Amino acid sequence: MTVYFGKMNQATDKILIGTSIVPGQRLDVQRAAVESWLSLGFKVVSFNHRGEIARLDEFNRDFPDLEFIPLERTAMLLANRPVPYISDMIGYFKSTTLPISGIINSDIIFDQNPDLEGFVRQQAAEGFFYGARLDVASLDATVSRPDPYGFDYFFFPPDMNRVWPESHFCLGMPFWDHWFPLMPLLAGHAMRKPAAPIARHADHEVSRDDSFFMFSDEFTSLCVTLMSGGETNFGDDFAWGNYAALRLRAQQDGGDETERMARLTALAEYFDSLTRYVIAYLDRNTEKVSL
Repeated sequence: MTVYFGKMNQATDKILIGTSIVPGQRLDVQRAAVESWLSLGFKVVSFNHRGEIARLDEFNRDFPDLEFIPLERTAMLLANRPVPYISDMIGYFKSTTLPISGIINSDIIFDQNPDLEGFVRQQAAEGFFYGARLDVASLDATVSRPDPYGFDYFFFPPDMNRVWPESHFCLGMPFWDHWFPLMPLLAGHAMRKPAAPIARHADHEVSRDDSFFMFSDEFTSLCVTLMSGGETNFGDDFAWGNYAALRLRAQQDGGDETERMARLTALAEYFDSLTRYVIAYLDRNTEKVSL
C-alpha cells in the first residue's frame, strides 16, 4: 500500500536513511543524530504525519537537506502515537531507484569515521547489514555499555524489500527491530553486523502502555508460525499451544490481584524468553565484519 505523497529527488546514488523525527522530544539528540548521518554522506528522509511536519519547521531549517515524507496514515490508533508503519516505509523504498536503503531510530548517532559510509555501502550491497548501539548517560559521556536486547539500524539492497510482508509493526514501538532482521534471515539472505559498535544512544525513560501486548502478540504469532523445524525448532517451550494457553489465561478475569499479576508475569516471561532466543538465533547466523 502506498500511503505517502510526492517523491524524493532520486538524482543521487547516496544511501537512503529513513527515520521519523519526533516533535518536541529530545530534539538536541535527534539533531545530533541527523547531523551525524548527513555529515557522512547519507541521504535522509523522515516519515511523519502532516501535523508533525508543521511542528518541525525549525528542525527542517537546521537541516535543509533533510526531506519530510508526509504520511496519509499512521499507527495512532494502535500505538497512541502517530508513528509510521514499517510497511509504509518499505513501500516508499520500493518506489525509489537508490542502491541501498536503511532504517534508523531518530536518536541513534553514528561514529564520525570517514570510512563508515563506504563500509555500510559494501556490506549492505551484499546482504542485510544491521547492528545495535552503545548506550551512554549523555551525549558527552565517555563511558558506554552495549545494548544486548535490540537493534537500531538496518541497511539492505532493493531486491530485499519484498521479504517483509504487510504488518502492524511501527518505528519506535516494540519488537519490530527483532522481526525486521529475522525476515531476511529466514528468506536465506546473508546477514552481517559490525564486529564493534559504530553508533551510540543517550539514555532516556521509556514508557510502555497496553500497545506493548499487541505488538508482542504479533511478533510471537509470526515467530512461532515461521520458525519451525531444523535449527529453528522451538521445541515444547515455545510450542503454539503453550503460548495460546498463556495468552488466554492472561486475558481471563477473576482471581485476586496476586493471581492476575502471576498470569501476566507468566506471559511476559514467555515474551522475554522468545526474544532472547531470537536474538541468539540471529547472532549465530550473522557474520561479524570489521570496519
